Amino acid sequence: GWPGTFAALTVSSGSDNGDKQQLQQQQQMQVKVLRSRVGDAAAEQVLQAAPAGQVVFADNGKRMLLPCANGSVLEVLQLQPPTKKAMDPKAFYNGLSGKQLHVSI
Repeated sequence: GWPGTFAALTVSSGSDNGDKQQLQQQQQMQVKVLRSRVGDAAAEQVLQAAPAGQVVFADNGKRMLLPCANGSVLEVLQLQPPTKKAMDPKAFYNGLSGKQLHVSI
């Protein structure tokens, strides 16, 4: 969006099952959100089933859902990671290679 919207994310190589050793490898990332929309009711239900603060990729990575305050959802349609070209959520998801994303606070 204009003039610029960014999302601060934490990339972790481990799962969010409470295993501290797996969660030690974390990296901060700030991505530019180029296009987005308010998530629908189905998106809200998907995020309710996920751990708090976790970014969810639905429909095999085609939909990137960011949790927001009060249970609302932002669906990212196009984003730009640092030093990369603009891409859709599916391309970003593929580049994560199974890593977990969380919204940084």
